[in-house]
Amino acid sequence: WRGDLREARTTFEALHAAFVQAGVEFQRPYRMLDLAELELAAGNVVLAEELAADGIESAADAGNEQAVAWLSYPAGLAAAHLGRPERAREAAATLEGKTGEAHGNTRMAMAHAVRGLAALTEGQPARAVAELAPGLAFVRTVGARLPSVLPLLTDSIEATALAGDDRRVSGITAPGVPAATCTS
Repeated sequence: WRGDLREARTTFEALHAAFVQAGVEFQRPYRMLDLAELELAAGNVVLAEELAADGIESAADAGNEQAVAWLSYPAGLAAAHLGRPERAREAAATLEGKTGEAHGNTRMAMAHAVRGLAALTEGQPARAVAELAPGLAFVRTVGARLPSVLPLLTDSIEATALAGDDRRVSGITAPGVPAATCTS
């Protein structure tokens, strides 16, 4: 995206339209995934939720359970942001249900991110810390250092601070990443 959400939106919308026009229904949910994640990044949470729901419906109609799982990530994040923790946990469960397949560990980390955010929005930072920790450990294991890959690092810092464990906050930052660059 290179930080240009407007350009990314234009590109993703054009890709989505091209696949729909070409009748390549298998790709439609994935393009909706791109759009849903972009709208989350832009702060358009309601639109992100709608796009994810439409993508899930399209994927389910096509029998594409893999796309249903991927779309559960933005669906879960949007639900958590909109104060629907049960929906968020359902999305996390869908992600977890596909962990035996390719990219299963990534989906598990996404599930932890969704459940952690849901706990944060419910005002339960200690539970959020516990939910986020396994996902954060995984992304560190695979060497992901950029906090935006999944918001596990930034959400973990916030949850730990809100839980009142100020001494642990500095220990959460990723190795080699200064704490000043890891704030949410």
